[in-house]
Amino acid sequence: MSLLHEYRAKGTSYRQHKQRVFKASYTNHYRTGLIQIIEALEFGSTNTVHAPMMQALALLKRYKSEKSNRIKCYELGETVPTASSRLSS
Repeated sequence: MSLLHEYRAKGTSYRQHKQRVFKASYTNHYRTGLIQIIEALEFGSTNTVHAPMMQALALLKRYKSEKSNRIKCYELGETVPTASSRLSS
């Protein structure tokens, strides 16, 4: 009976915590797989609208081949293409 009472008292926060834990776990798992897929494929486009995406894919491939898998951040001064890069061009 005390477990049920505790669950009802902490149910929402407990579920949110579990969701965060599971999301982090799955995110890491799928990120690894996605990078392996990107590494195996070759991308190309002559359309300038897609240039930031092509630069981002090249950056991911370069970091995968040159750096340790443990790196979580890009080096200082590295230009990382984003959606806002396209808007400012």
